[in-house]
Amino acid sequence: MGEWLEVDLNDLSLCGFSPFDFSESSKRDGERFFLADEEDCDLYIEIYHDRVADYKPMFYSKVEYESPCFIRDLKSIQISDA
Repeated sequence: MGEWLEVDLNDLSLCGFSPFDFSESSKRDGERFFLADEEDCDLYIEIYHDRVADYKPMFYSKVEYESPCFIRDLKSIQISDA
């Protein structure tokens, strides 16, 4: 079973991140990003709370997908859609 933190491009940008700041195991689907491992998630959450949370509170929602999960088949976060 895998766990991901889904974020959008706008929130990544608000934190000063680009997709290349995260590991290849994180995934993307257009402007939606799925941060895969604990290190990527922790980094994003820490910076979000430091830079953004005061004016845009973070919302968490847990979604359980059936196995196999479609996220596993998405391309790496580091592969551009352009």
